[in-house]
Amino acid sequence: MFSFSNADRVGLTIDQSGIRYAKVKNKKGWEIERCGFLPFEQGHILDDQFTALDELRDSIHSWVKAEKLLGATVTVAVPTSQVIIRKLKFDAANARELKQLVELEVETALHLPFETPVYDFIQTGLEDGKQQVLVYASPLKWIQQCMQLLEGAGLKLRQADLASFALARAVQQKLQTSLESTMLIHLDKANIEIYMFHNGYPVFMRVMNEYEQYAIGEDGLAPEVVASMNAEIARLLNFYQYSIHEGESRITHTVITGSLKGRDRFIEAFCDLNAEMRVESVVFDDLTPSAQGVKGDDFRIPFGLAIRDNKPDVINLLPERLVRSKSLPIRLVIAGLIWVIGVAAIFIMYGWNAASIDDKKRQAEALAQSNALLEAELTNLNNQSSSNADPEAVIQAIVQNRQDAVQVLDYLHDQLPVGALLQTLEYAKPGSVALTVKFADMQHIADYLTALRTFEYSGGAALQGYSGTGEEWTARYEMKWKDEAEKQDNGEEVPAANESE
Repeated sequence: MFSFSNADRVGLTIDQSGIRYAKVKNKKGWEIERCGFLPFEQGHILDDQFTALDELRDSIHSWVKAEKLLGATVTVAVPTSQVIIRKLKFDAANARELKQLVELEVETALHLPFETPVYDFIQTGLEDGKQQVLVYASPLKWIQQCMQLLEGAGLKLRQADLASFALARAVQQKLQTSLESTMLIHLDKANIEIYMFHNGYPVFMRVMNEYEQYAIGEDGLAPEVVASMNAEIARLLNFYQYSIHEGESRITHTVITGSLKGRDRFIEAFCDLNAEMRVESVVFDDLTPSAQGVKGDDFRIPFGLAIRDNKPDVINLLPERLVRSKSLPIRLVIAGLIWVIGVAAIFIMYGWNAASIDDKKRQAEALAQSNALLEAELTNLNNQSSSNADPEAVIQAIVQNRQDAVQVLDYLHDQLPVGALLQTLEYAKPGSVALTVKFADMQHIADYLTALRTFEYSGGAALQGYSGTGEEWTARYEMKWKDEAEKQDNGEEVPAANESE
């Protein structure tokens, strides 16, 4: 009877055709020890989205038991259609600071086409004194559903990798070559995927699923479809050379994998159009023991997932917060520790608040005095203006822009993370307030920006800039009062501000 341990290497893929796994061993080289495939009914997965989780869970659970996979720890491939790549540049920094810079960029400035992303990144080296980083992101929803599906079926999800990295490992294992300026063309039965690598890392990916209906035909790829595919690939090659690398690099090596019908016809046409390029075709049938009666080429991605190592440049899109322990005693111990820490934190915060209450009162009084002076100055300016000024409009504007100084200051202080200090607070211009805050952790910069944006008096907040290194960071914010922001958005005139100017 087969059994599994944490040392076992098992790779697994899920797509609309079904679920595949491969368990590998390393004797004189990596090879597939066991593998299996469970086909899905049509419609259970559409566009890489799960549509029938309960039915899939039940069928996979029965299959897992039949394959003796219960309790196995697996690495799964996130579908290429669910992955976005972004290239970022930062000033040279240590590993901890670089991680914080990437987190800040992803959470505040990087625009992704889906909500709640999970991401991981790789450092690719220095260029012009800047640290080059590749960020790989995917929707959290797919990861969560995949984890629910596999754990409900009796499997343990250890890592979430990319199909591009898995295929690259399988190709490198077969050809013993590096992927410097290389294009991998994956002719799968479900779709066609293009991966472009630079210095060993995928920098561009494209799924060509518009040819699916032709791919499953009895005659394979028709000549007109092959011509259309090559035209699209030529466009992608130009994009890689001139848009991604600004003419400084181009694809010089292409590897074609997969068992799609019409593969030889496509390879012949591709070679004719790219005579200057080195083109190789790889088949993985020798990876599978012949006694199993299956094609190893159908398990190239699970094989690549299973042979991954734990080097720093390995991507894992499985968030740590989703990796749940199944041990009840450990969970109880952790819960007890959290309770003790929580009680201690309550007493510490109580003491800190009691010690700082006088300082808060002094600052509240100063803020109230500043507010009164500004109102007096605004009234004087209005009185000195031309006779056409409308006194009633001026008074209304002043009343509408009054804020509860004590409540504002209490909120600004209460939302400060532990270790943070509000250094300055001033009215930078009518209708807004400027803050300078010192933080002990870069992550707190984004957290405090979110707090400012959700304040009941806030009509919007923006990060004006930040600086610092190590454990001391200074950030500058601007927060608009809600009434002022709403008027500006609606295009209304603000009498008090205009008179002051």
